[in-house]
Amino acid sequence: TTFTDSSSGAHTITANGDVKNIAPKIGTGMAAFDGTTDYLTSPTSPSWDFGGGDFTIEFWTYVNALPGVFAMFAERDSNATNKRSWNIGLYPTGKIDASWNTDGTSGGWVSITTTGTVSAGAWTHIAWVKNGSTSKVYINGTADATTSTNSGAVYNSDRGISIGAYASNTYSLDGYIDDLR
Repeated sequence: TTFTDSSSGAHTITANGDVKNIAPKIGTGMAAFDGTTDYLTSPTSPSWDFGGGDFTIEFWTYVNALPGVFAMFAERDSNATNKRSWNIGLYPTGKIDASWNTDGTSGGWVSITTTGTVSAGAWTHIAWVKNGSTSKVYINGTADATTSTNSGAVYNSDRGISIGAYASNTYSLDGYIDDLR
């Protein structure tokens, strides 16, 4: 199943597995993932290539359970050599990890991990903001984790994005994502 997102870029989104579009927290629809084989993808686009510029990624999430590591949003392919760019993930502890890669390799990661957590069974707003060499992750509007040590550009992996799991269908989310932008 494919559809077009509501952004000005009108990106084509492909549903993999049995991702469901259900009544949203905000707007007209939200994605429901069951933690097994559900994820969304969109082909490569200049919209996903941040380079050395500033960017913000934000969304609402509701996690059903925290049994493992989840990929929430990523431009990377864990099965491809040197094709790692950026991702936002969730650890079993509920902490958020926002990572970007400067050269595409397994050693090129720069990561920030929150001290605050996402709780299962509750809506949480997450925002990752990169401004110059400073990156911050916000949980429900409060800055939680900051790094100002990276001035390297985000590597352009020439991969599309995946939502709810990596493009290799690993680290699948059990929960919902809404109002992603």
